[in-house]
Amino acid sequence: MSTTTQVRRTGPGRGGERPAGSSEGPPSPVQAAPVAAAVTARRYRVMFAVPFQTAMSDADIHRLNSVLGMDTHLHPKLRGSPASPGLSRLDFFSGLFLVRGDGPQDWRLEGRTWGAPPPESVQGWHLVAADAARLLDPTVPVPSRLETHGRPTTIGALSRATARR
Repeated sequence: MSTTTQVRRTGPGRGGERPAGSSEGPPSPVQAAPVAAAVTARRYRVMFAVPFQTAMSDADIHRLNSVLGMDTHLHPKLRGSPASPGLSRLDFFSGLFLVRGDGPQDWRLEGRTWGAPPPESVQGWHLVAADAARLLDPTVPVPSRLETHGRPTTIGALSRATARR
């Protein structure tokens, strides 16, 4: 009893010819082109920036992590990475980003959004970011308070208002 095994070539043969009986042609242009995203990504809007100066020691990183709940990525292997060295989520459409400045000790915290948060929330986030930066650099100015309905907004009132949403 003899058994035969059929091997079907899926690529060109030795001379570049297609395998016999192959009905497959070259891939159509639609298959060959990368799939484009259906929706183009909207650019973020910077709500505020808090510049500060520090050597960004381990203690500084720990302060940012604990005060802002920030995830930091400052390892040397990422030194040339375009990714943000730190991120803290503010709401579903917004985040606080740690960004390197031009100088070796220049940094800034940027509040970025892809949505439209209420001004009271933005002001609260700005105050918290400035307070955190002041822990690392006492020369950071305190942002002016937002006036709402004739009274200054407080962080506690902002967190309660944001929690209700």
